[in-house]
Amino acid sequence: VMESRSDERAINAVLSKLADPEGFLALVKHLYAHKEEKSRDEIALKDGRVLDRYSCGIFGPAGEYYGRIWYFRDITESKRAEETIKGLNRDLNHTINELLEANRELEAFTYSVSHDLRTPLRHITTFARLLEEEAGDAIKGQPRHYLDVVADSAKKMDALITSLLAFSKLERSKPELREFSGRELAEEAVADVREDSAGREIEWEIGGLPALKGDRVMLKQVLINLLDNAVKFSAVRKPARIEVFARAEGAETVIGVRDNGIGFDMKLYDRLFGVFQRLHGDKDFEGTGIGLANVKSAVSKHGGRVWAETVPGKETTFYFSLPAACAGKEPPKE
Repeated sequence: VMESRSDERAINAVLSKLADPEGFLALVKHLYAHKEEKSRDEIALKDGRVLDRYSCGIFGPAGEYYGRIWYFRDITESKRAEETIKGLNRDLNHTINELLEANRELEAFTYSVSHDLRTPLRHITTFARLLEEEAGDAIKGQPRHYLDVVADSAKKMDALITSLLAFSKLERSKPELREFSGRELAEEAVADVREDSAGREIEWEIGGLPALKGDRVMLKQVLINLLDNAVKFSAVRKPARIEVFARAEGAETVIGVRDNGIGFDMKLYDRLFGVFQRLHGDKDFEGTGIGLANVKSAVSKHGGRVWAETVPGKETTFYFSLPAACAGKEPPKE
């Protein structure tokens, strides 16, 4: 068309609508001069629309050049949508960066405060012990009760700070993945918990666990926390029964810890894996409310999930999953 000038009126009509007609003419001359096969770009119109411009050279069987065909497609709406998405992505990235920075500051604050609390706590614990040693039987009645409350409270605060530091450390940690025996991991965790619960009448059962892939230290602590939980809340049973088992669910390996303890109220389920969230009072069961939060954090770092099922007064099962966790033999399907 441009070579023959057979349709200059149509060409001029197109040029009149372009925001950069000179640039368009320069491109056309270049394409015809070099006989390029294909060309594609975007052009802007004076009315604000954007067109996708594509041209294709026409060649004969012997390679002779006949001319060029041009295609135009209105992509105004898609360009606007693209710019909107880019803006949303920028806002999202900015928000993510702000959240990451706030999280880093919160972790640093938690760690610093926890360490700073240790000094006055040591003073309370030390002087309460010295006072008890110095006074001996001279402190009786209500004053003795006050001293016992101070000592017990300091002990609980120390446990809370220790748990808080462990949670903060876990939040900053990245799992080191490797393969290991799930059965051996469960046996080690049970052995550690059994030693701490000596004197209790507990029936332990470890089912068939597959080879696992993950951070062995983190996952052992996950099992220990769940087993400690089972031991604590089955204290009223004689005998208590605690079982560790595994099953395959699609691409996941699910590991469960079941006990015949008192369970919990499902109405409070949303609080179960939160930090400092406790579903039972201190008078009934001791604890800091961080153990299950640690479980959730460690499992999440492996790309897994945690959940629980309970029949109050009968049994409770805590589950966690590991994606593609089975490196060897499949665990049995329940």
